[in-house]
Amino acid sequence: MLAEKAADKKMFIKVIREDEEIFQSLIWTKDDYPDEVHDDLQVCFMILEGDCKCYVGEKVLRMGPCDFFEIPMHLHHDIKIV
Repeated sequence: MLAEKAADKKMFIKVIREDEEIFQSLIWTKDDYPDEVHDDLQVCFMILEGDCKCYVGEKVLRMGPCDFFEIPMHLHHDIKIV
């Protein structure tokens, strides 16, 4: 299971697909995910376990297991683990 692979790490990233059309990854983290902005990628994510607050532009979203959200390009976003 992913949690077992990542147990001794603060963040574990597994690239699922990377080509000229799509970059997909699975991220497991114990720490907050830092602020970033993408000018060339459409970002979306689904929470598999745990809870977090997602700061996207001016919005703050509380998310938990099975929640899904798309982030428009050019918006700063970061994630705080709760």
